[in-house]
Amino acid sequence: MSHDWRLAPLALATWSAAWLGTLGWRPERDALIAVFVGLVLLIIVALRGSRLWIATVIGVFTVTLLMSGLQSWQRHTSPLAELAADGAVALVGVRLLAEPQPAERVTVARVEVGWVEARGKRVETRVPVVVLASGGLGAERVRGAGRGGLGGGPGEAGGDAGPGGGARQRGPGRGATAADGWGEL
Repeated sequence: MSHDWRLAPLALATWSAAWLGTLGWRPERDALIAVFVGLVLLIIVALRGSRLWIATVIGVFTVTLLMSGLQSWQRHTSPLAELAADGAVALVGVRLLAEPQPAERVTVARVEVGWVEARGKRVETRVPVVVLASGGLGAERVRGAGRGGLGGGPGEAGGDAGPGGGARQRGPGRGATAADGWGEL
């Protein structure tokens, strides 16, 4: 039995570009432009020399590097990332993306952040994050926020009394309701 190694160069190009794109290196704009112009020129030279396979590998590398770098840049330069890096205390509007997974002494939940109120400012955003909630109260707050309600009850941090003594929630922007799936943490 022999192995078919034809896709190994493409896999290597994809994995190495994804690793480089998410490594954390933030080149200056001019250096970034020079790298991509150089890669595009290499693709053109390979195509003119009838080296379609080499052009394909360089093209896959270039596109993967661009997309993974863009994704990494978005995650690390958002207002939410800056607030988290500064250790800011905030009220956060979230929507649960997947059912929270309880683990040993912590509950893990994938959520989308819709807005953040911190340091007297409100920032509207759409960023997926992972929330780690410890203890019974933390886990209940995550589950409650994900069901379109508040993580806490009336009078607790993150909740306020609504009509009829229930919890009222505010979502991203105007007109968001608990039926939209938004809650606060």
